[in-house]
Amino acid sequence: MPPALRFARPHAEWESIKSEVGAGWFMDRFLYLFGPGLDELTECLDAWPFLVPLAARRMVIGRNAYGALLVLENGDDAERQRVYVLDPVTVRYWSNPAVGLRTLCADFLPQDRLPGFLDRDAYLAWRAANGTGAPRVREILGVRLGGALTPDDLVPCDIVEYYRSAAPAHQQAYDALPFTDYPQFRDQQWLDSSHTWTAVFDSYNQRTEDLYYAVDRYENGRLVDHLTAELDAWRGGMAWTLPVFAEMLRREIEDIARSGASNTEYQARRPGRP
Repeated sequence: MPPALRFARPHAEWESIKSEVGAGWFMDRFLYLFGPGLDELTECLDAWPFLVPLAARRMVIGRNAYGALLVLENGDDAERQRVYVLDPVTVRYWSNPAVGLRTLCADFLPQDRLPGFLDRDAYLAWRAANGTGAPRVREILGVRLGGALTPDDLVPCDIVEYYRSAAPAHQQAYDALPFTDYPQFRDQQWLDSSHTWTAVFDSYNQRTEDLYYAVDRYENGRLVDHLTAELDAWRGGMAWTLPVFAEMLRREIEDIARSGASNTEYQARRPGRP
């Protein structure tokens, strides 16, 4: 099966990967990678805006049998390229900063380093009981809403309809959560192999609807810079309890940390810090 990923410019890394890995079905049809039809699955991302941030450059590059998606963001940018997992079972959109196209194929998939993504037990049990017909790209074994990853809770369905039908219940659950605190980013966030950042909430300007974060930038574990990030808190009235709200803040702070310059004249307070 010919690989179907398309990039805006020549992509030497992808040319190497597709010749080594190929495209299509893997692991007894549990995993589908890089093949035709994956572009249709971006509708799944659009169906879950409470969890998945908008991204100008993203593409679905694979899926497992339960409908979990591998999403490549910024594929043309070697510095910012990252593969995310959209998991409908745990309702998470997450990534490891070390996962790009190359490391996905050379390390994280072969070594089963994406937690839960390659768990085939329920899939194999369901196929043993129900047959092993050849699935199409959009056909998955979705977990019933409120169910568990067990053979009895797996239902054959169209992946796009699965995401669309589950969206209202998940959205309502997040909307009902009480707001308890502003997102904090105290754990080291990687920019590249030697640079990281952390950020803590400083203040909220209710008049201008701006949030301020104190951002610390590190090089090889050594603190090298104090920055301040000014971020829009309104975002069209988005609920602050939604996971996508924290992820959007994280991405914007990361861009400021990467630039090495504050985006405001205000200086965030750092009690107890140098």
